[in-house]
Amino acid sequence: MTTPPPTAYTPPPERRSSAMLPAILIAASIAAFLVSFGLCGASARDPSRIGAWAVHLGLFLFFASILGFIIGILWLVIALIMDSRK
Repeated sequence: MTTPPPTAYTPPPERRSSAMLPAILIAASIAAFLVSFGLCGASARDPSRIGAWAVHLGLFLFFASILGFIIGILWLVIALIMDSRK
């Protein structure tokens, strides 16, 4: 039984940027921001069909998305600073 010959070139492992997760958090915060406007707008248009749960969920998503966006921006700045020092 023979072993296959080693390959002449093995590519280096790809270096994953540490800025990927903050960018995903920022994108998710923007999506939640838009969904919160949709929930509050739908409830404002026809409050009898859509209950108060839509308003409460919309307001919760609004404030959570603002907080997530701020945390994401700070995390992104810190990650970029740490990447530049490597």
